[in-house]
Amino acid sequence: MTENPNHPANARPLDRTRSAKNVSRALLAPLFLIAFLLSGCQVEPDAYEARYLRCMENVEVSTFSVEGSDKIGYVYDGFDEQCLIGAILPSFQSTTLQDLAVDDSHLEGKINVINTWFMECKPCLAEIPDLNALVDKYGVAEINYWAVTPDPRSEVEGFLEDHPFAFTIIADGQDLINSRLRLTTGYPTTIVTDEENRILAIFKGQSSNGVSTASKLDTLLSTLVTK
Repeated sequence: MTENPNHPANARPLDRTRSAKNVSRALLAPLFLIAFLLSGCQVEPDAYEARYLRCMENVEVSTFSVEGSDKIGYVYDGFDEQCLIGAILPSFQSTTLQDLAVDDSHLEGKINVINTWFMECKPCLAEIPDLNALVDKYGVAEINYWAVTPDPRSEVEGFLEDHPFAFTIIADGQDLINSRLRLTTGYPTTIVTDEENRILAIFKGQSSNGVSTASKLDTLLSTLVTK
């Protein structure tokens, strides 16, 4: 289930473990290439904007009124978010709740898990405990965890007192979500990138086909990090 009420308006010698990790990635790469071909997209790994525009070529966009508000919702019929796999994240600048300035260069050198959410999104809140469990399981040595919300910082800080989220929080993140990533997938959406900010996977919603996004993330991360 996915909610989308405000979008877009609204670096040593290798050991056995490290070798196994590299083998896993080598095996995964052809699968990602196959995904590109099946989605009808040409491989343009370094150009997010060009890839996005290509993915939008045959998409029909319609609008709807968001119940209980004066906001307009958008429906992107025919958009396949898997088309963006392989693209490099676009450049961005933002600030965390700890007042740390971050940009896309801060993501380089580690795997990144980027989750988009908002406070009134029930599926978003439902998956937070499972996402926190992934932080406990895999740690932060090789992975950055980011949670981006369009909600204002003043409200998010109080909200997190009752809903602890182990990810690094970026509030007021509507520009990153809507203008830089230009996500059309609703909330929650989770993106995984490699150490060069290349998109490895995009998961839409809290679950799909009866399998939770957290479970899919667990499977993917287990192939990417050193045991």
